[in-house]
Amino acid sequence: MNGNKNFFINGASEIVPPVNDSPYKRILAIGDVHGSFGKLMSLWSKLNVTDRDLLIFVGDYVEGCEHKDLATLRRLIELSKNPNVVILRGNTDDAYLRHMFDRHGNFLSNVSGNVVREIRAAAVDEPDLPKKIFDFMNALPCCHSVTVGGRKYFFCHGGVKVGTPLNMQTKTYLLGGGYMNFYENYSGDALIVVGHKAPKKIFRHMPQLFEGVAKNILLGEPIKIPSKNILMLDTQAKHVNGFLTCVDVLSGNFYRSDPAEP
Repeated sequence: MNGNKNFFINGASEIVPPVNDSPYKRILAIGDVHGSFGKLMSLWSKLNVTDRDLLIFVGDYVEGCEHKDLATLRRLIELSKNPNVVILRGNTDDAYLRHMFDRHGNFLSNVSGNVVREIRAAAVDEPDLPKKIFDFMNALPCCHSVTVGGRKYFFCHGGVKVGTPLNMQTKTYLLGGGYMNFYENYSGDALIVVGHKAPKKIFRHMPQLFEGVAKNILLGEPIKIPSKNILMLDTQAKHVNGFLTCVDVLSGNFYRSDPAEP
């Protein structure tokens, strides 16, 4: 299912800095995957990605209803080899990195969790797999920014600390610490593109922020908060009835996965 909504730029057609000597035609931000490998591949089939697109994943790649964490991580590791793909860290990724590995990067195969079980089983035939997973997760950055036509787009998993310059943000806030204050008080010019919390969860606490878009929340769509430069991408792919969503931040068009297989 595709959307044709202009969230915040009407008729944007700017070509922005090059990737692989080609200009970006789209900047595609992808929400929380949460081990939903089927939804990831469904969404991917709709995007028709080329090297003139910049892809930015905003974090949280494990722990969801499909229980396909390892397949998801393998796909992301392959994608990360492309210079036009940015894969950011989410709070779940950060937690599992500390849960699955000691401070020296040794795999703790006796701890709980679906992703641990999958890695442990696969490592019987791929003894170097845990190190590959560690190296990938440990290298994930917490934010990425792009400037297009003088406007800054700032991508992170959970939000920012209001009042602190974007280039001085800390991991705690970028991964979602203080997110309620972020939604309530952020008033900056940069568009902050986040996952972490589904729009309906913030709507319960701050319905006044979503005037005019409540219907879109019920439809499970990504939401640009009308009064703020915040774009929310988490459409709850981790749940059976949720979707994995991608927004082209230059046009406002969005794409989403098909529903999960019954």
